[in-house]
Amino acid sequence: MKRYCGRDFSTDEIQAMTRLIEQNPAANRAHLSREVCVMFDWKKPNGGLKDMSCRVAMLRMQDDGLIALPASQLRPRRRPEFIATASTDAQLPLLAPVHELGSLTLKQVAGTANSRLWNEYIARYHYLGYTPMAGSQMRYFVFEGERLLALLSFGASVWKLAARDRFIGWEENTRRHRGTCYKAANWINVGKTAGRGKKCHTHKQIIPIKDIWLYPLHKNFRSVLGQ
Repeated sequence: MKRYCGRDFSTDEIQAMTRLIEQNPAANRAHLSREVCVMFDWKKPNGGLKDMSCRVAMLRMQDDGLIALPASQLRPRRRPEFIATASTDAQLPLLAPVHELGSLTLKQVAGTANSRLWNEYIARYHYLGYTPMAGSQMRYFVFEGERLLALLSFGASVWKLAARDRFIGWEENTRRHRGTCYKAANWINVGKTAGRGKKCHTHKQIIPIKDIWLYPLHKNFRSVLGQ
């Protein structure tokens, strides 16, 4: 097993990825990463494909000599520049402590205009300037009434961070998912997957075997589903 981006890849899986690359010589890296996600059913909690994580994993596999990806078709992109406008001019200093302010509201950044405004504020006032956030993210404006007070951003945590993991007490063998929360909630373990994936063309295991947990919503579920 080789671990990349929080997922274990078996030798058979890596060989399946090699075959996929060889059988699709005209495919770019983005297309290949999406196909790998479909093949291994690698998805985010919202159901979307984890294609960005997969792309990073494949690049690391190539660095380790496990696979050979096609040449990148991307041209180097210039970092966007955000020229200061009147929209982000400084306001009068706020001297009152937070408990003396009115109710604060958070407005999630949505849409191109709000996203660009948020980035302009960061580029103009953050001591590090603007840099694109990586991975899953959420950004907010903080208001008191109509007055903008602050900007917040939250990004996905890194998979491994030595100081954090030591503080929590995490070791590699304690971060495996065992389905304990499902068992505690009265879900029923009915067996295990075969480990062949959704679009597998072989009868051999190519992905990790997973437990299957079910929760009946009706006491006569068999007769209801069998109608």
